[in-house]
Amino acid sequence: MPIVPPEFHAPTYTPEDVARLCRIGGLSPADPARFRQDLEDCAAIYRWESARHHRTARRADLERELAKSAKLARNLAAALDTLPPKARDALVTEIETGIPGALTGSETPFEISLDGLETEALSVALDLPAIERIIGGLASALEDAPERLGNGKRGAQRDWGLRLWMRNIHDLWCSVTDQPFTRDVTDDGQAITPASQFCVAAFEQINPDCPASRVIREQKASISTSRKIAGRIIANSDS
Repeated sequence: MPIVPPEFHAPTYTPEDVARLCRIGGLSPADPARFRQDLEDCAAIYRWESARHHRTARRADLERELAKSAKLARNLAAALDTLPPKARDALVTEIETGIPGALTGSETPFEISLDGLETEALSVALDLPAIERIIGGLASALEDAPERLGNGKRGAQRDWGLRLWMRNIHDLWCSVTDQPFTRDVTDDGQAITPASQFCVAAFEQINPDCPASRVIREQKASISTSRKIAGRIIANSDS
């Protein structure tokens, strides 16, 4: 059984946090310290599982990042194009004489190495118009790059870390109370059962940016499967 690497363990719940969560859920664990450590272990497993799946980014996320960079490049090009004459003259002087090796570490200002190209020149010096053309070209490339992403899935990516966390919390809940691990919400999606409120409050400590609706949806999935996890991941806590 795999063990969670130590870098994914981080303090998440204070004793006061655990006491508050127990009040929310109506829980009275026989060993509060052990219960707190179990919550910490669930959090560590979530972080590790999320990190393992993070590398499979959605196409929509990749497109958004490329568009963001393209916008920055276009804004920079526009800003350079509208510089007041005095500011532009100062920038030209800086490019020509100011920062040696700013692009390649060479001894002359703003040169790009031509190593690997079939030319007798070793490098080419850049003036401001050339730099502006490069920025414009970069913006165009960023705008066209999404066409090369392939046909990746555009839909919502499942949060496997949250799914595993919920199943572990489901098990933990059942180990400390006879209360059913039930889910119910108000018309506007607010958790109303002790178990649902506990899950929302406990996960908020780990990832405050996650919508409560997503946590409650995963609780529903866990209740539907209502079975123990095969191939459990061990947090390897010291306590």
